Amino acid sequence: MQNKVVVLGIVFLLFSSAGAAGSPTEDNEISEDNWWDVYSRDKNHDGISDFLIWKLQQGDRFFDAGEARVFVRYDHHPTDDDVQRLEKNGIEVTFRAQYIDLIGATMPREVIKEVADWEGVVMLDDIGKAE
Repeated sequence: MQNKVVVLGIVFLLFSSAGAAGSPTEDNEISEDNWWDVYSRDKNHDGISDFLIWKLQQGDRFFDAGEARVFVRYDHHPTDDDVQRLEKNGIEVTFRAQYIDLIGATMPREVIKEVADWEGVVMLDDIGKAE
């Protein structure tokens, strides 16, 4: 009789743990969010990284007067049309990534908010020491 109780206990434990492993929980569900919707460097979700905004507020300490060096990050791989649109708006394209969805650029500070609102642009981020 004791063997039956032990076997039933083991079977119960196996089935209960297998069921728990197979059912999704909040911790292991795949998120449907885009990276830019949960980007820790854009707390107010305006499409401009908080670090870039801070650097712009420092005057000419980090950038030449009137301009900023930024990564323009897209929800798609940038096309020739994306590059042309930047250049038509007085933005110098300095780097075009081959495998990721971004373009490095130097742009007038006054167009930053406008570019952040363009369709397909998901984030303007500080280049830092890149390039």
